[in-house]
Amino acid sequence: MQTLCVAKLSGALGGPIKDFVLRNLVDVDTAPALTMRHSWAVGDIVMRDNRSVMHDPIHDHGDIPREMHRATVYGDRPS
Repeated sequence: MQTLCVAKLSGALGGPIKDFVLRNLVDVDTAPALTMRHSWAVGDIVMRDNRSVMHDPIHDHGDIPREMHRATVYGDRPS
């Protein structure tokens, strides 16, 4: 899997072309077949690699408190 660097893409394209390309990339990457929706249960832990994942939370937890932690692991850079 190749990782797209949106910053480089948006700098290389201008105006309507950039908007069209980015909109289409997001549409493809957020297609239901490529998304994951987790149904939470007590004790669940979910981990993701932010180097190649888009995160778009659905705020459907009401007033239930959530506890989140971030860990940074040093090592290989994404290709």
